[in-house]
Amino acid sequence: MTGRGPGAPRLLFVCTGNICRSPFAELATAAWARRAGRPVGVSSAGVSGLVGHPVDPGMAAELAARGIAHEGFAGSRLTAARVAAADVVLCMQRHHLEAVLRLRPAALRRTLLLDHAAALAAAGALPAAGGITTVQRGAVPAEDGGIPDPYGAGAAEFRAVAARIEACLDAVLPALLGGGPAC
Repeated sequence: MTGRGPGAPRLLFVCTGNICRSPFAELATAAWARRAGRPVGVSSAGVSGLVGHPVDPGMAAELAARGIAHEGFAGSRLTAARVAAADVVLCMQRHHLEAVLRLRPAALRRTLLLDHAAALAAAGALPAAGGITTVQRGAVPAEDGGIPDPYGAGAAEFRAVAARIEACLDAVLPALLGGGPAC
């Protein structure tokens, strides 16, 4: 977990292998929190986490292009305990959200797709991390949507996914944590 202070909200980002999308979101969130002076506990995990693996080279290049360090990152697997420890769980795709809820059904009110959370934030309907349990869940999109997996793709796909995650974080982080634009 990166950069947590006492009483800081705890965010967990979830994807498939925990080497592309969720590490990008974790590390970009930690960098934003440092710049904004906002305490946050942030981590990431994969439903099929590649335990101990570094950030994929394609996403490492996107992090480096933004001046965000990724050295020392090691992939990890999603567990019920990790879900239980998080105040907010942000998933990249619907099947990740479903995996979270299979592990910990009680996390329903604090687990969202990242792009859905961004849409709620843009509409002014995403409460701060401590109030996430009040989010109305009826607006969850029926289709998978979400942030596509760039694993095995080319540089353009990694760039597009990184930009999409950044856009989501720009909406979500100020809403959850307070402050200005995320990235």
